[in-house]
Amino acid sequence: MKKYIINGAVLIVIILISISGCVPSKPTEEVEILPSERLINKLEVNRRKVKNFEGNGTINITSDQFTGSASFNIILQKPDSIYLTVMGPFN
Repeated sequence: MKKYIINGAVLIVIILISISGCVPSKPTEEVEILPSERLINKLEVNRRKVKNFEGNGTINITSDQFTGSASFNIILQKPDSIYLTVMGPFN
């Protein structure tokens, strides 16, 4: 009796594996290829929409005399304002 249960379980597992192997692949997204002039115009329009920009990061400095790092924050507001904060090891 146990042998029939094990054989049935193995058969079910094999069927499930074979069914899942028959799934069609995902459709690929079609990419629109733009002419270079149109792409540049779209990028320029997007650049003009940006009115302010904020960012932060870390600068690592390695030389023979000094090794260290500093973090920074930057805020840019168009057309003419920029705020830059650089914090060293002791702020």
